[in-house]
Amino acid sequence: MGIFRTLYREARDILGLKPPPENGTQRAERMCGEVKNDFPGKKAQDGDNYVLSTTVDGRETTLLFEAEPSRARVAMVAAVDEALTWAVERDPLAGAEPVPAGTQRTYVASGIYAEGPAKEVARLEALWKQLPTGARGLVSQLVGKMGGRLEVEGAVVTFTPEVETLDGKSARYTVRSHVQSLKQIVEGMESGWA
Repeated sequence: MGIFRTLYREARDILGLKPPPENGTQRAERMCGEVKNDFPGKKAQDGDNYVLSTTVDGRETTLLFEAEPSRARVAMVAAVDEALTWAVERDPLAGAEPVPAGTQRTYVASGIYAEGPAKEVARLEALWKQLPTGARGLVSQLVGKMGGRLEVEGAVVTFTPEVETLDGKSARYTVRSHVQSLKQIVEGMESGWA
């Protein structure tokens, strides 16, 4: 059903008409189908969301197209220690939000921080410094622009954007660029954390 909805949307766009309204599930299904053209794989429904399981340059990759809040979460397997955990996230309030008791927040880049107990934050900061400059730049750009969180857990690198990425005409390009950026970040992690 998604292909006909996409064709109908494109026909209306060509004629200069507004596209028909979609609910979150329809948007997630359509975007999953469109991105599947770029990254062939297995498409599946998970409640209101859609999941695309694929491989990108030999790396297992999972894209979760969430109906609400209308965003695509990207997870990619990395050749790093499975016991390794690491995360950074954007500070949308620029430090105005109080740090929870018993935790420490250290900014690793402009507007991007690592948070946790003092020893844990020192370890997260050391791992940040071990990343190659290009990978740190990509993390800063991706997390800084889209917000959200970039984390590594169980040898899986996951980027969860804060903003809605499935809306607008450039949604397919946005998701594709997130996958390509994450691939380059994973390559940096593998070389820097080896």
